[in-house]
Amino acid sequence: MPHDMNNSLAQSLLPDSGNRNSEVSNRALLKASTLFASYSRRYVANQVWWLAGNQLCRLKSEYDKAGRPYSIVSGVHLCMKPDRSLIRRRQAGAEAGSILEDEEEAIEDEIAVIND
Repeated sequence: MPHDMNNSLAQSLLPDSGNRNSEVSNRALLKASTLFASYSRRYVANQVWWLAGNQLCRLKSEYDKAGRPYSIVSGVHLCMKPDRSLIRRRQAGAEAGSILEDEEEAIEDEIAVIND
């Protein structure tokens, strides 16, 4: 039986000559996933992690437990989440005609903690 290389699944698994990082190609991710799935859930051999650790970490980082892709990771979400009380205080300060220096220092301190 001849192989149908025009099949969309087959095309997605062929090595992409333009892809410089073949470690994260669809084929490499599928091979890593298959290797991991071939072991019991209770014990995955160290060899699996040595052979496919990069790909498995990539897969884990892209999907949550329900198999849905992450749109943003929780750590980044917390950094981007606005502080409503700070917004209210700044609006109150802006209405009074000045921005409080203490609030600016607090924001700079928060940014320094996040960057550390």
